[in-house]
Amino acid sequence: MGEITKQPSGPDLALIKKFSRPRDRRYPPVFVGRKKEIEIVEENCQDVLDFYRQGKKTGGHIVLFRGAPGAGKSSLLEHVAECWSGKPDCPQTLDIELDTLEDPAAVAWEIVKKVAPENEEVFRQRIVTNTSGSAGVPGIASGRISTTTDTAPAKISFSVLKELLSSEHWKQPLCLLADEIQTVTKRHGTSLLTLHRGAHGLPIVLVGAGAS
Repeated sequence: MGEITKQPSGPDLALIKKFSRPRDRRYPPVFVGRKKEIEIVEENCQDVLDFYRQGKKTGGHIVLFRGAPGAGKSSLLEHVAECWSGKPDCPQTLDIELDTLEDPAAVAWEIVKKVAPENEEVFRQRIVTNTSGSAGVPGIASGRISTTTDTAPAKISFSVLKELLSSEHWKQPLCLLADEIQTVTKRHGTSLLTLHRGAHGLPIVLVGAGAS
């Protein structure tokens, strides 16, 4: 007779102990039970893309997930980003730090780097105008002077983004993923209001996760 392999008679206590240790964050070894939440994000992404293609405002597409520490909010954002990464039929994702979210121009630049990285340097290029001419007092001194004027481009904004980025850059909607969203302050107000109103008409959804 062949050797009989014994099957485990009970749960893996070592594994249970490992994953029962209290910690604020831990990426789960198995991700289950968040189908409804993911569908909510996907529905918002599809709606915002439809509005973009119809030339409408894309406001109102902000999704917030709240829960107690350890409920899996951060893991949900990580799971969405991992599952959609590199898939042309899925939304793009962009992690947004709350410090960045305080400045709409900084958010706009992060979007450019994500959606159109090949154009970033073109948008940032500075125009340098060199001028030269004669100067001096006749009969006393004369010579040539050269001045350089360094003109920076206008501060980028969401309204400018729509002009700079063509529909080729928006074949997929973009999810901005913001963790610890419960810590936002008045300094984030301009960016959040811009995203909420959606006057820019871009297919952008903000997905935030934070404590209750």
